[in-house]
Amino acid sequence: MLLSAVGYKECFMRTLILLSASALVFGCGTTTKVEVDGPGGGTTTSGGTGTGTSGDDTTDVGVDVTVDGTTGITPPDADDIVCEDAFEPTNAEGAYPFTGFSVTPSTPKSQGVTFDFSCTKCPGGTLGITGKYKYFENDDVRSPDPGDWKETWEFYGNRFVNHIRGVDTDGQMKEIVSEGYYFCPTTKELTGIKSPDFWNVVIVYLTATPNGPFGIEAPVADLSFLGVETIGGADRIGVAVNQFWDPDATWQNTHQYCRIGTTLGGRVCEDPFEGTGEGE
Repeated sequence: MLLSAVGYKECFMRTLILLSASALVFGCGTTTKVEVDGPGGGTTTSGGTGTGTSGDDTTDVGVDVTVDGTTGITPPDADDIVCEDAFEPTNAEGAYPFTGFSVTPSTPKSQGVTFDFSCTKCPGGTLGITGKYKYFENDDVRSPDPGDWKETWEFYGNRFVNHIRGVDTDGQMKEIVSEGYYFCPTTKELTGIKSPDFWNVVIVYLTATPNGPFGIEAPVADLSFLGVETIGGADRIGVAVNQFWDPDATWQNTHQYCRIGTTLGGRVCEDPFEGTGEGE
């Protein structure tokens, strides 16, 4: 189902389409405490340290994860727990199954509240959102200067790899590769969130190499919104991230991304980590 998002024009500088069963992987890391169902039948609890426990096992994030350069997450052998009103599965190869998830934010406005998610509305990811996307600004694929900031997201079903190189808040140039998956919660399980139809995505960062740049400290989760700028197409996508799980938030920041290889304003959206990255 597609819902018009005219009320959020100020976020994206144009009308967006809400994908109420979509999910994405954008946003910074948070101080959120995450509990992830693990293979030993227990849960993983983390405050952003990158370690956790699961049943009788101790692993990085409580699941079978391997890291091989930029694409190394091995999805566990499990079936998706799918909501009754879920969209048709994408059947994407290598998708990450949803087996349950809990988040207990340690941020001021949601401290002490636990969000328990029992199913996903987008098993295997969101139809159409696949491949690699590049961050850009002001409708110009040449902006920002790749010498200052470059970022890509690559999707495999509901799995992602996020690669960032840029100046962090401390003024230092840093680079990070993070990996994880996303799922789509039901509105009834977003307890106390005043715009549950808007926040339609939960992003789960499983690994980050190195851990820490740009506030990404895996394992961690962000409540997010995904929008596309064309009905029936996903060459341009945008996202807002409620990284503090603020129940009153409508949006905190937004970002534009173009699918690499497509054309915008007569210029090709290019991978900033390959070639010139200038969109010529």
